[in-house]
Amino acid sequence: MSKRQPLSLGLKLAYGLGAVGFGIKDIGLKIFLLVYYNQVLGLTATWVGLASGVALVIDAAIDPVIGYWSDNLHSRWGRRHPPMYAAVLPISLAYGLLWDPPGGLTQPQLTLYLIGMIILVRVLISVYEVPNAALAPDLTDDYDERTSVIGYRVLIGLTGGLAVAVVALIAFIPPEGSSTPGQLVAAGYVRYGWISAIVMLVTSLASALGTHRRIPLLRHPPPRQKFELRRSFGEILESLSQPSLRTLLLAILFANLAGGLSSTLGLYYNTFFWELSAP
Repeated sequence: MSKRQPLSLGLKLAYGLGAVGFGIKDIGLKIFLLVYYNQVLGLTATWVGLASGVALVIDAAIDPVIGYWSDNLHSRWGRRHPPMYAAVLPISLAYGLLWDPPGGLTQPQLTLYLIGMIILVRVLISVYEVPNAALAPDLTDDYDERTSVIGYRVLIGLTGGLAVAVVALIAFIPPEGSSTPGQLVAAGYVRYGWISAIVMLVTSLASALGTHRRIPLLRHPPPRQKFELRRSFGEILESLSQPSLRTLLLAILFANLAGGLSSTLGLYYNTFFWELSAP
């Protein structure tokens, strides 16, 4: 591996842009999805929750597999960038289509559409997010510089999430003369979905391209070996056998449960209890 040079500010910013897509997805699925499919499209809240739960379970199961695949990928573009490039366009299309379902669907059809699209969005985000997140230790061996890189990623991801909230408020502005709150009008969600999809496309591609020149300096994958599903899951389970990791995962689980519940119900409270509307 060639000698590494200190990371430039531009490279750190480019790397951080990779977190924007995840932030968009996180806010959209936590805050807007239930209200949109339940209150606007008329799908029973139970089915919306079930679709989200099924997608979460599949996402949790597939993330370690994607990580293992990325860690052991051999290509001329390294082990992180090929899946990132492959996922950029499908992620954007899937996220836009999630908020723009075909008209005239029956309840069962809409339920199946939601389940399929939310699973697709989560899986595609993982195909991009897992290798992108794993770039941090690959970019530098220096502890302080690695901390700085991750700090930029978190900051830009949070900024992107806040920007999406502003985009949503703008998209939810109700039509002139309408007495219906903007967050209960379908057209606003469609606008929000496709605007978000464009932002995801631009930022995800910019992050992949912005870190591309660093590929020759990244860590190389281990020597090629025959893929064995049993061995792969054995290595994953070995990682999960560490008590400190299990404690961390449980803490993250409960924190996300509390945060997700608060975020999801927040729009309901604001709309139906406080009777607030979009600006």
